[in-house]
Amino acid sequence: MRPRAARLTLAAALGLTTLVVALAVLQARGWNGSVNADGVSYLDLARQYANGDIGAITNGYWSPLYPLLLGVVQGGARLLGAGAPEMLLVLATNLVIFAAATLSVVRLARVLASSPARDATPASGAVVLARGLAAGALCIWMLLRMITATAITPDALLTIWLFLASADIVEAGTEEPSVRRHLRFGAVLALGYWTKAVFLPVALVALVAYVVATPKAWRRRATTRALIPLMLIALPLVAVQSWTQGRPSFGETGRLNYRWYVGNLPHAPPLHERVEETRKRVQRGEAAAVALASAPGGVLFTGAPAGSFAYWYDASRYEPRAGAPFSLRAQWDVVVFNAHWFRVTAGTFALFAVVGAAAAAGRATVRPRRLLAMLPAATMLALYAMTHPEGRLGAPAIACLLLVVVHLADAGPPGRRRPLLVVECIALVLLSVVALGRTAKRIPTGAVTARAPAPS
Repeated sequence: MRPRAARLTLAAALGLTTLVVALAVLQARGWNGSVNADGVSYLDLARQYANGDIGAITNGYWSPLYPLLLGVVQGGARLLGAGAPEMLLVLATNLVIFAAATLSVVRLARVLASSPARDATPASGAVVLARGLAAGALCIWMLLRMITATAITPDALLTIWLFLASADIVEAGTEEPSVRRHLRFGAVLALGYWTKAVFLPVALVALVAYVVATPKAWRRRATTRALIPLMLIALPLVAVQSWTQGRPSFGETGRLNYRWYVGNLPHAPPLHERVEETRKRVQRGEAAAVALASAPGGVLFTGAPAGSFAYWYDASRYEPRAGAPFSLRAQWDVVVFNAHWFRVTAGTFALFAVVGAAAAAGRATVRPRRLLAMLPAATMLALYAMTHPEGRLGAPAIACLLLVVVHLADAGPPGRRRPLLVVECIALVLLSVVALGRTAKRIPTGAVTARAPAPS
């Protein structure tokens, strides 16, 4: 990259990161004090890590990296004698993660923009600006509209690994092979798995895409070098999960989500047995949920692990080992429901991105190999669409896919088919306006204060 272009890229990265963090601070300032349900479990895990209890890594439902980071921050603040409130430390950690996630988006955008074919002509400044606006708007929409700075969730952390892995796949097909990049790519995939179990199948697809993108002479070495850090970092967690569950497992999140949201099976089905029998089961190390005869409809969770709500702290301890029976109709219903959610949420973005990409393809050269960079995000989106009703979890994958779509064709010279250039720029500007307009609904203009209930 030329020095002037490098300076502009650095300035854009710093500017976007500053903007995202500033908006996140406003969002945190307007926080009403409520904690999302999943966040309670992450806070419980973080407290255990802060107290030096690494046994929390055996949790079968919540992955360890995000609460481990929160625990390190809390433990560090305690060692420094800082009496900061717990949620203040969590929000500060989220801000740092948001900044890193923004830089990962900038990295993918930079790699896509600065890796044209050798026969490509210099890009038009208008197109570069329009694509940069689209990347920034998608980043802001993804982090502040869909994830939010006040949610205690690892989704922003997972965003970092998804975008870094996608950028490495692009570089593998355009830059000289690099041992450092091979090793880094494997480590990124492993950290993604430590962040959320869903990333392990995504990592396998990403590894295949990376190897295919690498020149043939280097493919075997690229595979070996990427697998080394992936296995060294990921296998210990797989071993712990398998030992905890008593069978091969890389985490029970997918199985349980499938039981609940596709199979429509109840949460924590009660065991119809006497309390004395349940106590014996607990003494044998078998955690169980048992219905209370004295309180119809009530459920007692025995063998409780540490946590504010024993069941939700680690649902894998209480749920049956078997998964839900496969039903094509149930699976189809879930896919249709989530597809509708994705269409409502990001259908307009996709339309503008496709129009912009089609206009670029009409006046420049399409680079099909860049489709390989879409495979990890497409896999993640497909897994969420098949199993989970919270479509917001797919926002990072959607943003990543749209960013690659926008850059499928080289920018091309300004003088070639100028009407198409105008169409591309207008489409990308409209994408940016819509994304920022929707995000504005999540940015409060003032602090939210709790109000006392009106007298009756």
